[in-house]
Amino acid sequence: MLEENLKTIEFNINGITELNKHNLELIKKNSENILDLRELFKNNFNLVISDLTNIINHLESKNNKSEEIEEESPASKKTSLNLNWISVEGATNFNEVTNVYKIGAGSYWRVKSEEVLDGPFICRILVEHVGDGGSWNHGAGIIKPESEDLESYYSHSCLFLSNGYFSKSYDGNHNREISKFRNWRDGDEVIIKRDFDNDLWFGLNNEFEMVKSCKAEGKFRIVLGFLNTSKSDETFKLIQLQHLSM
Repeated sequence: MLEENLKTIEFNINGITELNKHNLELIKKNSENILDLRELFKNNFNLVISDLTNIINHLESKNNKSEEIEEESPASKKTSLNLNWISVEGATNFNEVTNVYKIGAGSYWRVKSEEVLDGPFICRILVEHVGDGGSWNHGAGIIKPESEDLESYYSHSCLFLSNGYFSKSYDGNHNREISKFRNWRDGDEVIIKRDFDNDLWFGLNNEFEMVKSCKAEGKFRIVLGFLNTSKSDETFKLIQLQHLSM
């Protein structure tokens, strides 16, 4: 009886051992299959990511080209213009002008932009340094392009004066019917704008609080005029000149 029990136990032990070997082989085989699946998934995953990346890059490229075309369309493009002043000896340096005393120029003198403006535009002149903003000490605005009058420039101009008033168009007197701005100060930006109805507007620093000056149809240059006194420390710079598009 004991012998039979021992044989039974031995049989069971051998059976368990064989079963464990079989299970270990299955586990090993399944592990290898899992590794194969992981490698397959990894390769396929990388392929999918690569394909998605190519698709995204292609779409971005198309969008960028579309934006470039849109930006270059006449309806949305603002064209930057030449910022230089017509050269005046001793006074101009590209887009900057210094208030120098002009011998033989009379009571006033002026500089004009090289650019002739036709249609709507916006212009900004930076007041780098300015002294007294008294009557007619400085005037910024537009002038008829063919005018060669150095002294009586105001007779061919519409102006925003440094004491805050506007001039009467092509006259030389104050237009006191129009709201007065404060005197120009260092760091101010004088704004000149002609809209699509040919109305001329002036402002100081703020494009959204401008005052209409006059009707200005046709071609003009930007003008900056001075009382002819020795103030070589006064400097102004033309910093923006652009056509406006709808």
